[in-house]
Amino acid sequence: VTTAMSNTVQLYVYDLSQGLARQFGRGLLGIDIEGIWHTGIVVYGNEYFYGGGLTYDLPGRTPFGSPVKMMPLGTTSIPQEIFHEFLGQISSRFTQFTYNILTHNCNNFTDTAAQFLLGTGIPHEIVSLPARVLATPMGRQLLQPLFDNMQAQMTSYHGAHQIGNPTDSQIRSDGVSGASQGQQLSIPVPQFNVPNPKHPHEGLTFSSITYWRPSLFSSGKISMILPKLREHVIQAGGTISEEDNVTLSILERILTNTETISTFSIPDDAFTLLAKFVSLLPDDKIFPCLDMIRLLMLHSTAVDHYANEKTLLQKAMNLCLSENTSSPTRLMALRLLANAFSSPRGGFFLASAENLSNIVHVITGSVNENDKMFTNITTAKITLLYNLSLFVSRNDSDDVTQCISFILFQLEREKDVENGNSLFMALGHYLYCNDDGVELVSALGIELTRWEEEAKTTTKLQGVIDDVKKLLAQ
Repeated sequence: VTTAMSNTVQLYVYDLSQGLARQFGRGLLGIDIEGIWHTGIVVYGNEYFYGGGLTYDLPGRTPFGSPVKMMPLGTTSIPQEIFHEFLGQISSRFTQFTYNILTHNCNNFTDTAAQFLLGTGIPHEIVSLPARVLATPMGRQLLQPLFDNMQAQMTSYHGAHQIGNPTDSQIRSDGVSGASQGQQLSIPVPQFNVPNPKHPHEGLTFSSITYWRPSLFSSGKISMILPKLREHVIQAGGTISEEDNVTLSILERILTNTETISTFSIPDDAFTLLAKFVSLLPDDKIFPCLDMIRLLMLHSTAVDHYANEKTLLQKAMNLCLSENTSSPTRLMALRLLANAFSSPRGGFFLASAENLSNIVHVITGSVNENDKMFTNITTAKITLLYNLSLFVSRNDSDDVTQCISFILFQLEREKDVENGNSLFMALGHYLYCNDDGVELVSALGIELTRWEEEAKTTTKLQGVIDDVKKLLAQ
C-alpha cells in the first residue's frame, strides 16, 4: 500500500539453490540453512537490486524467478526522488567491478537501502550467510565453486533500468518503472552429492564447532568514554569545534545503546573526526578514541569503512605489537580488532595473507603477568583468536601452528570457563583437516581432565571438547 505520505518497504528473498540448500544443508555442512539468498528491496512499485550495478525492475520480474519470501520491513516517508538521489550517490560503491559474492553483494546493498529508508537493516542472518557457510568444515569445498559461478553471472547482469544512467532515471508519476521482465539467469547449482571424503575429518559429524558467530565486546558507557576523549584531545594540543561537538553528540546518541546501533546511519563526518583524533593523540592517550571506535564497529558500516581504509586496523595491530604500548591502549586495540570481525569484510581483511602473520603475533605475543590488566588483555587475545579461527579453515600454515601452540599453553593456565570454551572452539577450527596440527597436539599433549570436569556443569563446553576429541582421534 502506497500513500502520499508513506510507502511500504518489502524485502523479496530468492533461493538461488532452488530448495537444495534447505534439503541437504544439515547433512553436508553441519548447520541448518534455508537457502542461498538473493534479495531485492521493493518500494515505490519497483524492485531494486545489485548485480552488474544498481538496477530496478518490476517486483518479482527480475532474472531470479519468483521470490520464496516477501518480508515486510516497514514504511518510509522518504520520497522516491530522494531515494533515487541516494542510490545515485552510492552507485559508485555498487558497480560490476566492486561486486564480491562474499563481502559486497546484493544483500549488502539491500541492507544499505533499508538502513536509508527505515533506519534499520535487513535480517542479519541473510547478510552473514555466505561467510557462515564458508566457515563450516565442508562449506568452502562444496560451495566455493557455486559462489565463483554466481559472481560471474551476477556481475554480467544489467537490468532494464540502471541507476546512474540518465536515460534510465525517468520515474513515472504512478511510481512504477517501465521495466520489462529481464531474462532468466542460469545460475549453476551444485548437485549436493556427498563426495568421497578426501580427509578423515570430512566424514565426521560435529555438534559444536560448526557454530559460526564472532564474539564481540559490546559493553561500554559512551558517557564515560567521551569526557576522557575530550580531555586527551585538549591535552594533546587539539581543539574541538562546535561542528565537532555536533558530530560527537551524534556519535553519543548512536553509541548510548549498543543493542540498537544498527538502526542508525553513521555520518561520514564521524569517520573524518575520529581519523583526526587518531592522528593527533599520542599512543598513551589514544585509548578512549579506540574504545569509541571499538563500539562503533558493532555497526557493519563502520567495519566496512575501516576494512577499506586499512590504516586504522593496521595501526591497532602495530600498537599491540609494540612493547612500549600502555596497557589501556593495548587492551582497547585488542578489543577493537576483535570487533572488526563483526562484519565478514573485517574478518576477511584481518585473515588475509597480508595481515595473518601480524594478527597471529598480536594474539600470541607475551603479556606481563604482573600487569594490572593482564586478565582483561588475555581475554581479549582469546576472543581475537577465536574470531580469527572463523575465517581460517583448512590451513596448516606456520601461523595456524602458532595459534594451536598458544591454545595449548593457555589451556594449562586458563581458569575462566568462557575463555576455555573459546579456546576449544578455536582449536577445533584450526585442527580441521590439519594433520600437522593434530600431530602437534598429540606430541605436546592437551589438558582435558580439568576441563572435562568443568564441562560436567556446562553442556556447551562438553560438546566442544567432544568435537576436538573426534578430530584428534582421526
